[in-house]
Amino acid sequence: MEKQSNSSYKVGSFDGGVSLLAKRRLWFVAAATLLYAGLLLFTRGLRFAPKLDELHFWPTSLLFSHRWAPTLANLRSYNELNTPLPFLMFGWVEHCFHQGIAAGRALNVLLSFLIVLEVGMPRDSGTRSSVIAASTSHALRKPPADTRPGKA
Repeated sequence: MEKQSNSSYKVGSFDGGVSLLAKRRLWFVAAATLLYAGLLLFTRGLRFAPKLDELHFWPTSLLFSHRWAPTLANLRSYNELNTPLPFLMFGWVEHCFHQGIAAGRALNVLLSFLIVLEVGMPRDSGTRSSVIAASTSHALRKPPADTRPGKA
């Protein structure tokens, strides 16, 4: 006869005391890791030419890559509609690693991976809904419109 402790782990079970919840979490992390690893392989390590918004965001980020704290002049003249935080973050990453736009993309991928883990990690209840939420967050977003001349 198996005893149940107050935690979610089974005492004296054949599988070493690993709960079903722990197994689900392990499988979820493994699946998310494989998905993101596939993404990195597919994009050749995020090293491709700048596209869409990156064409004007990256030069703005480079304005903030020369020093840790931006100057007041930089903050007043960076000429973007977004707040300066993403440009500061990309600038800091470039300042530290000097890997170009791929380092900024890597930061975005890392933050996206952590958010997917947080949202989709199986919990004691609502496992199905958390996995659905994590898997559809990217699938439901509208793809950007093609703004090249001559494209409808």
